Amino acid sequence: MTARLLLNEDVKPAEAVALALVDAGVDTVFGLPGSWTVPIFGALNHHREAIRTVLVREEARAGIMAEVYSRMTGRPAVCMGQGAFMTHASIGLIEALQSSTPMLLLSELADSSPYEFEGTQANGTGSYGSWDARAVFGGLTKEVFVANTPVEAVQAVQLAVQHACAGTPGPVAVLFHSRSLRGRVGPESRPRLW
Repeated sequence: MTARLLLNEDVKPAEAVALALVDAGVDTVFGLPGSWTVPIFGALNHHREAIRTVLVREEARAGIMAEVYSRMTGRPAVCMGQGAFMTHASIGLIEALQSSTPMLLLSELADSSPYEFEGTQANGTGSYGSWDARAVFGGLTKEVFVANTPVEAVQAVQLAVQHACAGTPGPVAVLFHSRSLRGRVGPESRPRLW
């Protein structure tokens, strides 16, 4: 069997993330758009035939709904939202971790690289005076991936699905740095996106 490239043209990273979710068989995303997740929600809108997006009123509901859906179907669902607000999804993440339920948390670091416009309470990069999103979600998931470039954004989603389903299933988090959702990715990106 020959591996095939995920992309056959240059696209925005958010579109490539949506394509990676479709390619992995994810069919439902629960969440609340905000900050750097807005472009991903927009890209998901172009793939409504493959992925259903369920908007929620509060992030805890996204975590719980994703966990229940994943447990009932055996397929990884996604909870997605903005930065520090996704800590509310911890109820669903803890249940997924304890129940071996495959699910993904997709969020962002609420940064504005190269300048930090957000207050330290919002910025999750772990830099001086800000909270450390990787450390927080690391205690609630099997693995945490932090994407710093557009190619890493797509690869992190691909790896997250694999980790969520491999071995003992469980939740996996992908945190997007603002740089990772800017620019373009395509068939000539290095390393290649399969």
